[in-house]
Amino acid sequence: MSDQYMPIDGALDFDSLFTADTKKPEFTVLPEGVYPFIIEKVERTRVSEEARNGKVSAYAGCPMAAVDFRITGKNEDGEDAEVVRTEYFILHTKFLWKISQLFISVGLTKNGEQFRPDWMGLITREGNCQVGVHEYTKKDGSKGKSNEIKEFLEPAAPAAPAAPAWAKGF
Repeated sequence: MSDQYMPIDGALDFDSLFTADTKKPEFTVLPEGVYPFIIEKVERTRVSEEARNGKVSAYAGCPMAAVDFRITGKNEDGEDAEVVRTEYFILHTKFLWKISQLFISVGLTKNGEQFRPDWMGLITREGNCQVGVHEYTKKDGSKGKSNEIKEFLEPAAPAAPAAPAWAKGF
């Protein structure tokens, strides 16, 4: 077996020099609102067989796209903040609305048009989304918060060009 591997963002090597640091990175949660995003990564996968006991049990084995979004905005203290959120798009007719929202939001299709999703063409695309705050209970029983994308928004319609000055007043 080869020692070569695909580099992973943030991956360390076994022979790397480390500086001991036990401080955990802070986890940012953006307040509810509308935020811009950029798509950083798309991975083709399937709904796992282990999902049989979960919410998506009926879709086990279905193709699925895991899409990483970098969402930028201001945190509760008004400071610039970024959140990376992975959303899952199950390729099933029941979730066509969510897939359509995504591709409309980045300008790759329009409502009512037929389209063939170009999943890899999503990378570096930008759009806007409605972000919410999801509260949950951690394994240790404490409460936690994370962001969730509630909706992908249609791009704003371009403004109509102003009428030339000569066309007015006759």
